[in-house]
Amino acid sequence: MDETDFLKGGIEELQNMINDLENRDVCSNQVNVCANEGKKLEKELKQEMEALNKDIDKTVNEERQKAISDEEEIISAGNKRLKEVRSEREKAKDKGIRDRIESETQTLVEENRDLHRTVRRKLKENGLPAYCDTKWFYALYCTQGGMEWLVKLLVFVAGLILIPGIVVAIVKPWWFLKILLWIVVMVVFIGIYMTIYLLTKDKDNGTLEEVRTERYKISDNEKQIKKIKKGIKTDKDESYYNLGEFDKEAAKLQEQITEATNVKNEKLKDFEENKKSEITDKVNINHASAIQSKKDEISKKVEEYQNAVNVYNESSALITDKYEKYFTKQYTNKLSAQRMIELIQNGQAQNIEEAFNLISK
Repeated sequence: MDETDFLKGGIEELQNMINDLENRDVCSNQVNVCANEGKKLEKELKQEMEALNKDIDKTVNEERQKAISDEEEIISAGNKRLKEVRSEREKAKDKGIRDRIESETQTLVEENRDLHRTVRRKLKENGLPAYCDTKWFYALYCTQGGMEWLVKLLVFVAGLILIPGIVVAIVKPWWFLKILLWIVVMVVFIGIYMTIYLLTKDKDNGTLEEVRTERYKISDNEKQIKKIKKGIKTDKDESYYNLGEFDKEAAKLQEQITEATNVKNEKLKDFEENKKSEITDKVNINHASAIQSKKDEISKKVEEYQNAVNVYNESSALITDKYEKYFTKQYTNKLSAQRMIELIQNGQAQNIEEAFNLISK
């Protein structure tokens, strides 16, 4: 169309322009519809592929577990029983150790029991209480040797300094009362010490020193008992405790577990190398129809989308070539065309050129 002829045209030419613009909008909408439908189909295909992978994983895991279920049961039961056997063996060994200690120290224990009876009988005959037959009493009232002097020193430090200090720190009275309370605690400690002294050491006529011989013998026996206990507990030879039956059963169980583990590993190897691919192929076949159908739909939709794009491009090119060279892109729209039609209908313009000049001012 000649430029002069178009600009001299009127309502019919503008109505054709509106129709062409509406046609372009329809084409644009069709492009968007195809694009959205394509995205939806791609999402559905992705979901189908995810479902396929999940189905493969689930089926493969189930079949793998089924293939080794017998061996798994043997291994599980074997480990459970092996744990029980080892626990029973440990208990039997502990009992054997206790029995062995009791047997090998019986003479010393009985001798100490008799020595204690002798000591307490002598104490009673001389009016002394049974608690005189203790290490603490001899350390505090019949002190001999470096260890007993150390114990006595620590007891007096605790009774005269540590305990009063703790008591004063807890109650937190006025400073004068603190001193008084400290003195009271010290007096109580000394009072208790002297009371025991008056009831025992002060009344003693040599008995405490007389029974020291028995006490030395008791101490020697206790050291010997400790030495025997330590020797038995550290002895690596377990032949004393008759643990052979436990060891036989444990070895048999371990052999069964090892054999089942080897069979399980062979089955797993065979499964991974052979059966897994067969299972995967079967699952793929079950999903193949749905996946291929979805891919075919996507191919069709891609073709529809490309056709819609081509039609849209042709429509856009037509509008660019037919109208934008007169009105520019700014005024090449339905609203501008409608305004120009109204100006011509109202008699304000005689043709398209006059109407355009009016709306573009």
